Amino acid sequence: MAKVVLIYPGIGNGLGFNNDSGERSQTWPHPGLALISALLKQHGHRVELIDLRKLSGWEMFEAQCAERNGDGEKVVFGITVLTVNFGIARECASRLKKVVPNAWLVAGGPHPTLMTQQMQETGLFDTLVQAEGEVVMLEIADAIERGECPPAGIVKGKPVANLDDLPFFDRDLFDVVEEPVLNILPRPFLTLVSGRGCLYHCTFCQPAERLMFGGVRNRSVESVIAEIKLLQRSHGLKSTMFQDDCLTQDRDWVLKFCDALETEGISLEWCCQARADIICANEDMVARMHQCGLRALSIGFESGSDRILKFLGKQTTAELNLRAAEICHRHGIRMIGNFMMGIPTETEAEVWQTVDLIKKVRPYVYLISFFAPTPGSGLYTYCERNGLMRDDTDFDNYSRSPSGEKIKGVDYALLRRAYREALRVGEKLSIEEMRRRLKEEMELRPRRVLVMRSVRSDQFNELLDDLAQCFDGLVIDAIVQRGVLDEVNHDRINGEIHPVDQQFLNADRIPEELYAHLRTIDYDAVVIPCLATYQHGYEQPHRIAERILNGTAGRRVFINENREPHPEFHHAIEGAA
Repeated sequence: MAKVVLIYPGIGNGLGFNNDSGERSQTWPHPGLALISALLKQHGHRVELIDLRKLSGWEMFEAQCAERNGDGEKVVFGITVLTVNFGIARECASRLKKVVPNAWLVAGGPHPTLMTQQMQETGLFDTLVQAEGEVVMLEIADAIERGECPPAGIVKGKPVANLDDLPFFDRDLFDVVEEPVLNILPRPFLTLVSGRGCLYHCTFCQPAERLMFGGVRNRSVESVIAEIKLLQRSHGLKSTMFQDDCLTQDRDWVLKFCDALETEGISLEWCCQARADIICANEDMVARMHQCGLRALSIGFESGSDRILKFLGKQTTAELNLRAAEICHRHGIRMIGNFMMGIPTETEAEVWQTVDLIKKVRPYVYLISFFAPTPGSGLYTYCERNGLMRDDTDFDNYSRSPSGEKIKGVDYALLRRAYREALRVGEKLSIEEMRRRLKEEMELRPRRVLVMRSVRSDQFNELLDDLAQCFDGLVIDAIVQRGVLDEVNHDRINGEIHPVDQQFLNADRIPEELYAHLRTIDYDAVVIPCLATYQHGYEQPHRIAERILNGTAGRRVFINENREPHPEFHHAIEGAA
């Protein structure tokens, strides 16, 4: 039996150690590591995990590496590397080699596959696995068990032809409680993967994705149904998100899956990714999916410009985007809309076409990305050839988050203006209408409220002004992150202000003595500022409010930057808690 220690370095893009960002995906296990662990355990090997998201810093990482090495036994360490985590992974490797000099370190994932030379030049990794790594990791562990030297250098992964031959994910590897991708999905929630690969040719993704996974392969419907049944017995599974690139690309598989859910009497709410053109060509399939538990589709609309959509290789148009949205609205399916700005050659007019598309599509949630070139993709090559690459050899800013500057030649001041405008889905209500909705629809006539800073400081300050205008004599207390105290309007916080040492609000890191103090105050409401699209998770502020109100008559009230109270969101999140 060999001992394998897997490392998940998922703290790039500014998330940091012990992160409390509230991002739902930060509560999800890494599917690749969970599958490798399951396969190794199936063959009798011992597997442990170091999850950087759970650590306090590098000293703790080094201590865990030394501890896992035991009494000098030969240990295999394996790390998965996304491009945005390259700098983190390199630091992991350097520190690991310092405290465990005899460690055999294997790196796999997209970055070793697509940027092999850069990984090799670090001199820190004993084996670099290109493409799929499950079989290679098993061969390495088997070699260690036999007392042999594992394969070194660059090793080409061996794709598994029949995905049904692989075990189900090891759900015990990660110490996480998965949060639903949307609050409308009930807990317990777990993520699933039913296949690999994508048939399409988007230039911001391909051919990198095909280099990683090769051809399209699906697990059988029977295999997926068996896993769902197992998870319902073991975890009480009620909802899931399929992490496949495009579950709907195989119509026959989807319809067979729906039939199986119905035949087996499985109650499950779910969501998956889809394309606008597939939705338009298969409305009957979409209706059937909804009939069998589909609650939301994540759709890559990307742009409102036909020229940009063609440049991206999307094989869609702005008209198809709108038709797909209409179909989703018609069948009661929530949309997670994905949009992109800052694409090479994109004009100012085309940026605003995308903003206009967002408002017409009216998604339940939407995510706006600033384009960042993915190594191995067609647009990465385009950016290299046209001198658009920035000097960021660690790729620290290469996530698609709408912050930072990703490539040269883009007006990011324009993008930030467009982004702020896109967040305002509707017109801002008048103070009178906001007051009416709070009083009549939510029956709220508060004397004292607690407001949490769960949005940007300028939006937070606007809400403080609005509340003060809505209710004469209102006493406003606030919870504010200590690092932004100088940004908030202290004149409007005419009650108590409570600084907390957090970047993102997290219920478990509010001091108990503060909870105890706040429970002594008779709050009529805890107000949580949010975005009109619920673009970010508000579970943590909700849980803070829940602990403060603790069964009292006080209300949790979500108000967005358009001054709209959100009773639907309010009830949904209460029901999910």
